[in-house]
Amino acid sequence: MLLFSIIWFSFLYLFVFFKAKNKDLFSPVKFISLLYFVRNVLYLIVIYFDPSSFPDYILASLGMTLEDSLLKYILLQSVAFIALIVGINLVPSGVKYFRVLHFNDISAVRLTSIVLFGFGLLGYMAFISKIGGLSVLIHSLSNRTEILSGGYSLILLKLMDISILFRIYIVKYSNTRKKDVIVFLILLIISIILYSSLGGRKNAVFLVLMCIVAYHYFVKPISLSSVKMRFVIPLVTMLFFYVFIIPTARQPNGVSKLMNGEVNLMDEVDLNGFVGYLSYTYIDIFTANYFNANNNWEFSTLLTIPKNLDLTKPNYTRPPIDEGVYIYNLARYGHYYKPPTPRNVMHVVGLPIENFGFGYANGLTLGLVIASLLLGIVYKISYNISYSNFFNPIVLFFYLHMLFNFNFSSLRINNFVYMLINFLVAIAIYFMILKVRKEKFYYG
Repeated sequence: MLLFSIIWFSFLYLFVFFKAKNKDLFSPVKFISLLYFVRNVLYLIVIYFDPSSFPDYILASLGMTLEDSLLKYILLQSVAFIALIVGINLVPSGVKYFRVLHFNDISAVRLTSIVLFGFGLLGYMAFISKIGGLSVLIHSLSNRTEILSGGYSLILLKLMDISILFRIYIVKYSNTRKKDVIVFLILLIISIILYSSLGGRKNAVFLVLMCIVAYHYFVKPISLSSVKMRFVIPLVTMLFFYVFIIPTARQPNGVSKLMNGEVNLMDEVDLNGFVGYLSYTYIDIFTANYFNANNNWEFSTLLTIPKNLDLTKPNYTRPPIDEGVYIYNLARYGHYYKPPTPRNVMHVVGLPIENFGFGYANGLTLGLVIASLLLGIVYKISYNISYSNFFNPIVLFFYLHMLFNFNFSSLRINNFVYMLINFLVAIAIYFMILKVRKEKFYYG
């Protein structure tokens, strides 16, 4: 069954990829097909050659073997993917939505980039000041969740991402291209360092991926035939090692051990762990086999965000934003909790459920189909908005966040709100700078 799943999903994803009418590599159908291949097929290949890399506690909780758990997963994941593609194609291609952003004034774009990066940096500095300094952060990475809780100023860090997209856009039209490339690289390195100092990997990796997509739209289109391995191999290698350096840094005294050369990075490298980091397949397998008509959540997760808005109650009495906390307690400890159970009765560790888990845990097959259809529609509308605005830096930031990070789970809805704040702030700052420049020009 495991070998069949590898063959079937490889065929399904690659068939859809090559049959897609839109040849843009980062259009929803093409990109999602590739993303699903990487997240699902590569993980299935890993556990085919090394079944022990699949979490034992999940199979123990289900009371099933790995082979037995795959049949239902294959059926449901296939249905979910097909519904997602149908949802994307329900929205007509080439539909032009509102176009509100014009980026003809490169000087305004350049100034906006500086201001946005400055605001992001201020957000980081405000957080560091709040916790008592950078040394406190570095020595507290082993307790990352607690140290980052309440760090609302870190929301502004995403303005640095938009700033860097602006810098790539500037390179296309600049008369001082070499200088602007250097500035872009400096800002990129600073951003990666700041993200890494917080003990996470996803934001830095996502930023690099955004830069690749921005290059595709702003500088030179990328296709599979144009990809040069001499660029791909070094980039993948750096990302590969980066993924393992950060968890090492989060360990007690991890940063000092890395700085003093006390850690052999080759000992920390784990190919199976790298693929597992990219995948949610093992969580989806658990969700597909655990929930049924007697224990599904019946969309009670929709109460999670409203109950967290009740600030009159202590934080610990409110439900966790991440529904993955419930999944973790189910899979790891066998404790059945249904949203919106408060967080103080559970182990507050999450297994992200993503759209598959949200749809099936809440409404079984019908819920999965509805969630997948709606997500496909959201992807296509986001793409059309970007297309209407010629994939300018701000709408590209919006589109990529929708493509990579959006689904209907409470955690992702919460992240969407934070992204929207940055999106609107960036638009407001650009228009303000544009207005000031026009007034200055008009009045002399």
